[in-house]
Amino acid sequence: MDLRRIPAPAFWAILLAGCAAGPPPTPSTPPSSVQSAPAPTSATVPSPPRWRVGDRWVYEWVSGGQVSTKTVEVAGVESVNGVTYYVAGVGEIQEYLTLELHWAASLRNSKVQARMLPPQPWYVWPLEAGQRWTHRAAFEDAQGRREQIHRFVVVGAETVEVPAGRFQSLKVMREADGEESDQYWYAPVVGSYVRWLGTRGKQQFEERLKEFVFAARPRDAFSPSIRSSPR
Repeated sequence: MDLRRIPAPAFWAILLAGCAAGPPPTPSTPPSSVQSAPAPTSATVPSPPRWRVGDRWVYEWVSGGQVSTKTVEVAGVESVNGVTYYVAGVGEIQEYLTLELHWAASLRNSKVQARMLPPQPWYVWPLEAGQRWTHRAAFEDAQGRREQIHRFVVVGAETVEVPAGRFQSLKVMREADGEESDQYWYAPVVGSYVRWLGTRGKQQFEERLKEFVFAARPRDAFSPSIRSSPR
């Protein structure tokens, strides 16, 4: 399967969370709310988690007056054009992410619904407080192909309380061209985000982790905690 040659039909799934083939992110100083983010707390997560088939995260999803449940489960690992991807099932959608958790594409019934070239780095490792990066890419979906610029900053360490419990996390902020932004909290003991606040124009949504289940793995598969960074 060649993700670069499959046409994008009439559907676009919501982004899950990032991908790392292609050129590295270009350091930059983000504008507006990303630029005005609070001074970071010294902290770092040294490496991405190692997901395994069967890992599952269940989120409470809220937008306006609507409440639903979103389940993300690692369904497999595939090699495409020499790049290894996790395949994460979200309902009928299969999200393709690199081993660095950079988002590459969404598929449905083996057909690409949306993709990003190069893949989108929602995380850059080591993930460190104060870190900033900019990602320039071509996004394709049923509406066509368009260039996008995304700006990220790691605000710092925060303790987040969600239905699944209290977690040490690193807060990341993202902005794109237009009225689109995200705030999400990555917790190393969970191997994913535990909370996500998003804005798409006048619409807002929130996801909060309700439960998570891991397949059997070595104890060192996930970073046990957020480490303090040397000043």
